[in-house]
Amino acid sequence: MFEQVMNKCFYLQEDIDLDEQAFVKMSAQFGKLWNEEDHIVAKEPLGGEVVQWTSKNKFIRMSIPWHADNSASKEYKYPLRSFYAVSIPDSEDSKLFFLDTTAAFEMMSKDRQQYLRDCSIIVGDNPTFKQAGNWTFEDPWVEPLTKIHPITGRENINYGCIALASDVFGLSPDEGFSGTESYNKAILHPDGSKWSDKEISQLFEEMINKVGVYEHKWKEKQFLVMNNWVGLHYKQTTKIIDQERLIWRRTIFQQWHI
Repeated sequence: MFEQVMNKCFYLQEDIDLDEQAFVKMSAQFGKLWNEEDHIVAKEPLGGEVVQWTSKNKFIRMSIPWHADNSASKEYKYPLRSFYAVSIPDSEDSKLFFLDTTAAFEMMSKDRQQYLRDCSIIVGDNPTFKQAGNWTFEDPWVEPLTKIHPITGRENINYGCIALASDVFGLSPDEGFSGTESYNKAILHPDGSKWSDKEISQLFEEMINKVGVYEHKWKEKQFLVMNNWVGLHYKQTTKIIDQERLIWRRTIFQQWHI
């Protein structure tokens, strides 16, 4: 099943009846699932068979600008994530958008690709994740701005999340708040100078113009696997809070993690 999502931002199956055990079993077809210890280290207790991703939790009501669900470990970066929509009061609420940064990079000119390869990005663990566990956490470090898929050899943008003020779709939090604790502290030019918010906006505008975005409207009984390596996603604000919006979730190691 991993092959069905390896080159895609996501895999989607509609109108499927699953209980928690069936959801876990289906998720496990895409790879080895994170265990309880892995979830505790990521400050997301499993608390049973699944993570209850519910609108009763304050965090899910927020928008999250373009980002990859990245782990706080150098070893287990860009995991897969599986979801099952249990209760969706309104499909227009809290929509999810995908941006295929792999396809966008491949459509850029050779000179543009090389320039991005020569740039770097400062990565840092979310400070709230610095705790004892089975993963090692470090202070911020520098990585290339591009990354190469260990299996397919396809190249794309090495990006976790940076909250900033921008007019580009999905790049700024809906609530207007910037400066969130994220895995990327800055993008650096080859000479070591920092990219401006405008330059980051131009990169995303370029990628969006090349490949567009996919708008996902959650419906009940949808099973979705998200590939954080291939692309990025943007979650809009959850506005309906008088009815519970509930999605089950599990996190899955990529093949090369194990």
